Amino acid sequence: MGYPNFNRYSGAVPVKPKSSCCQDKPRCRRCPIRLLADGRLSAADAKAIFARSKNKKALKKAGMTKKHLPAA
Repeated sequence: MGYPNFNRYSGAVPVKPKSSCCQDKPRCRRCPIRLLADGRLSAADAKAIFARSKNKKALKKAGMTKKHLPAA
């Protein structure tokens, strides 16, 4: 049977965020809002993703503001 691969579950591999939030509940694993809330979204990715108006609306609907975005 072998040993389990714990690297798969440790979060060692960075997750590539989606280009926009699909607004499903519960949030998917690659959701930019979820990654932002968990602190796993880089500042450059956050700036690029939340520059779009659709994503700004999703961010506001999730109860987050620009102060939650990481500093560039």
